[in-house]
Amino acid sequence: TAKMDFEWSFDPVPDAVALAAPGPIGPNPYTVAPLCGVVEAGEAAEIVVRFAPEEMEDFPRTLRCAIPNLDSGYKAPEVGLRGKVLRPWCHFEIPESDYISAGRRNPELPGPGGSLVPLDPATRVLEFESLGTKVVNTKRFLILNPTNISYEFIWEQEAQEIGELPRTPAFRCSSRRGVIMGGKRYEMAFEYSPDSDDITESFWRFRIPAQSISVPFLLVGHVIEPRVSVSRANVNFQKVLIGARARETFYLHNQESVPFHFVFNRASYHTGDYAERHPVVHFEPDSGDLNPGQQLAVTLTFCPPAEKVFNFNVTCTVRKKPTQLALNVKGEGYAIHHQLQLETAFGKPVELDPAAPNDIQFGQVQVSESGVRNVTLLNMGNINYDYVWNVGASPHVSVVPETGSVAKGGRTVCKLVYNPRVPEFLDNYRVQCQIVNAARYTMVCSGQGHQPQVNFSFLNYNFGPSFLWKLGMEKQEVVLVITNEDRMDVSYELLFKDTPWLEVDAPPTVLTPGDQAHVPIRFTPREMMSYEETLQFEVNGVTIVNVKVAGSGAKMRIEVANPTQTHVSLAHIRIGQEASKSVKVVNRSIIPVTFSLEKAAAALRMVGIQIAPSGMMHLRSMETFAIQMAFSSEHRLQPFTEELVIDIAGVKHVLFTVSGACLGTELKLATDNMGFGPVVLGTQTVRHLVLSNTGDVGTRFTWHPQPLAPHFDVSPKEGFVAPNAEAKFDVVFKPKFLNNDIRIERVRCAVEGGVDQYLTLTGACVNVEAEGQLLQFRTTVRESLSKTVQVTNPSEDACSVAPVYDNDAWSGPDTVSLAGLATAEYEVTFSPKSMTTEEAPHTGSIFFPFPDGSAKLFQLEGVAEPPRAAGDISQEGASKMEHVVPLKIDNWLNVPQRFKVLIEPTNEYDKEATIVKGPEYIDVPGKSAREFKLHIFAYREGTYSVKVTFMNEGTGEFLFYNVDFAAGAPCSLETIPLTCPVRQRVQHSINIVNPLTRDVVLRPSCDHSQIFLPETVEMKATSNTPKWRSTSRSLWRGRPATRRARSPPSTASTPSSPPTPSISTTWTAYGGWATWC
Repeated sequence: TAKMDFEWSFDPVPDAVALAAPGPIGPNPYTVAPLCGVVEAGEAAEIVVRFAPEEMEDFPRTLRCAIPNLDSGYKAPEVGLRGKVLRPWCHFEIPESDYISAGRRNPELPGPGGSLVPLDPATRVLEFESLGTKVVNTKRFLILNPTNISYEFIWEQEAQEIGELPRTPAFRCSSRRGVIMGGKRYEMAFEYSPDSDDITESFWRFRIPAQSISVPFLLVGHVIEPRVSVSRANVNFQKVLIGARARETFYLHNQESVPFHFVFNRASYHTGDYAERHPVVHFEPDSGDLNPGQQLAVTLTFCPPAEKVFNFNVTCTVRKKPTQLALNVKGEGYAIHHQLQLETAFGKPVELDPAAPNDIQFGQVQVSESGVRNVTLLNMGNINYDYVWNVGASPHVSVVPETGSVAKGGRTVCKLVYNPRVPEFLDNYRVQCQIVNAARYTMVCSGQGHQPQVNFSFLNYNFGPSFLWKLGMEKQEVVLVITNEDRMDVSYELLFKDTPWLEVDAPPTVLTPGDQAHVPIRFTPREMMSYEETLQFEVNGVTIVNVKVAGSGAKMRIEVANPTQTHVSLAHIRIGQEASKSVKVVNRSIIPVTFSLEKAAAALRMVGIQIAPSGMMHLRSMETFAIQMAFSSEHRLQPFTEELVIDIAGVKHVLFTVSGACLGTELKLATDNMGFGPVVLGTQTVRHLVLSNTGDVGTRFTWHPQPLAPHFDVSPKEGFVAPNAEAKFDVVFKPKFLNNDIRIERVRCAVEGGVDQYLTLTGACVNVEAEGQLLQFRTTVRESLSKTVQVTNPSEDACSVAPVYDNDAWSGPDTVSLAGLATAEYEVTFSPKSMTTEEAPHTGSIFFPFPDGSAKLFQLEGVAEPPRAAGDISQEGASKMEHVVPLKIDNWLNVPQRFKVLIEPTNEYDKEATIVKGPEYIDVPGKSAREFKLHIFAYREGTYSVKVTFMNEGTGEFLFYNVDFAAGAPCSLETIPLTCPVRQRVQHSINIVNPLTRDVVLRPSCDHSQIFLPETVEMKATSNTPKWRSTSRSLWRGRPATRRARSPPSTASTPSSPPTPSISTTWTAYGGWATWC
């Protein structure tokens, strides 16, 4: 159960042998293997003993095995050995070979004479190893003659085939014949020089003729491949630009102890038309010697001369190496297919020339404005390329982006921008675009940085005395004319916020050369005082122009002289009767009044009242005049009450009211012209018509049927209409034959006792049109929608097709590549710039011309729906303060656009309590943006939502924003110091404006005992309050106190002297509260 160690030893003098053969003991001819070792439990070990004597004698020995820790009951193994030696005629001193015994020899190889029989067991094997071919390998060995007799020997080569002379050119014996002296050695030499790497066998015989001894020999030659190798099996250069050189390094390794010569075979990589005039592949060095153990670096250069794929199986011949080294070299030549296009002012692309300078004109660009030219980089190849712009040293010229990459089959738009900051001339300024590893485009830019020449019609204006403004009154207005006397567009913006007494309508505007802008300046004085203000205009975002405006306020009064004539009754008359009256009017204002009675006279004429005078009137202070009225009518008039309204300084003022009536009858058709449009033959359409009786008595009607035939019909054709009632008709259009213009003029409807009515009918009769192949789109305007169409190449040759569009609303890739007889999907993108309806959509087509003369056409139809909101804006702020919400307006066209601004509420709120306004128009230059300032003033807390629409009135296109404004608690409006001695009173008047169109009642309150306020304050619509007072009376000296009272917020500080207390009072009115401190 335990392992066993053992070790063998020889006893040279065994007892039995010593007695039988006394004498000296020679060297031990025995060897044992293994000499020592370990045998595991239950296992066995095989021991081999070999006998190799060197002398002619007997060799008795004892082989003993030493086993440590052997049980005393067992005896260690012992083996007796005895070897007997016979003296040979010759002894070959060559190593033993297992070429035959180990089965390494191929049994199918022929033996001597070409036979396949087993070889003679006495055959001695002499093996050669050659490091490569065509190398002379010499093997030498000794033959011992152990006898004392000399003899002659002969080496004979045996034939491979029966009857064939012996020949094996790979082997040669250098000592074919000789004499070996007794007791001497003789050196034999064989040479092996292989021509191939196959195993070579040669059969020989060693003969001693005198002794009739023949020993067969087998000479075996093995060729060992020299350990010369290449570091990599292949080199792939991928894509390399035509004419460019790509280099890779690999290594040749010689792991042998002898040098080798190598050479790369040019025939394996110099092929085609490029072999001599433009080698594609080059090795450096392409030949040389590899020293023993050397690792030689070889540089491989690939220079493609054409746009194609190259593949070379390069061979390298190593001298004396049977096989060649192989290296696969791959690479593809490519060219950059680039193109630059400049977009003109009309949006059309112009191709730029890389071989010559390209002229780019910016024209006049105003200082701080930007002139932009779009340059499109196209990649028509199948590999990406990079580009780099060089814009020179001028800080006013830039390109965005300056560097980048254009994907294969794609395009990149770069903006070339000229942005002068000072007046200057840009003359032949060079800008270059370098396509990496390709051409360089040179653009010569010219332009002028121009200071705008703008003329203001005045820089100072005084309105003089003007009536105090009331809501609805026409405002005193002067027009500031701003003229662009420059040769380029000029923009300006007013840096002024309207005040209660001064309004300026000056939205940001762009003026073309010679154009004028009329800026209304409106003066609305609120108090009898002098006013002065400075308006700042920013021109082109750089220059400031100041305009000073001044004026003063005055009160106005004009009314009837007799208060009992505020209502004048002209009674009820009959047709043909007349009534008249006179009313006296007086001007009680301190300044002259000019007003017009034209609108009042025109309004009263509508009800049969003639007044005199009826034109413009001018009244000095306290001057009077009489208005004469005459009432008569030839038609029925229902009872009416009309106001005589005069226009005083733009305000419609009611002097008095007039009432009257004239009895009669009246019938009216809802329309006198009805168009049916095109109707398909064999069908009909019906429309409805209403006849209204607004008179005092009923009447009958009758349609004349003859003019209606054969295409039209009316039902019912006759009937009765009661007073204040309606008769409804069905008008049928059923055409009988094709006609593009069917018209019946003035079909008569006879009215009994009244005025006959006439109706004109129009229509058209058409045929049904056949539908073709149609690709339909539907998307939001100024957004994109893509669909694909199947395009098939009808020919077997590959081609690249450039589609043609006849409507700019559609676009797609510039080209589509198709293999022979292949089908590809082509993406069509619908990007409408204008809205359409279902009835009038965008229409167009896309045309695919093929090289073989055939083509394919797709019909396109797209509906552009109204745009989505350009943004949803949410903002917060205090109430009773003006807030500005900036809105960015983008012009999507290349030309300037003027937008009309429409502001519509989207939630319910009191429009009188909130003012949302802005400029009525805004001008935006082409492909630019402007900021629109939306002004919001909320009188009370709450959330106000509006929709702000910017519409081009000429095209109907628009964009809009949804704006939500949350008005919070107001801030303190004013701090009012109230100072008085103790136990004395002090008063302060507060002026509050009621902006509403209805009367309101204020109920001020204060929780401080020393502040006295009126219980209520009545305010008329659109008026100022009478200046009501808060009174403070301090009964003791002390620190200021602060209190808040509910009413339109006001805060008062009331100290007694000394010290000086302060009080905060808050006033609550309609729409919230405000605070005065």
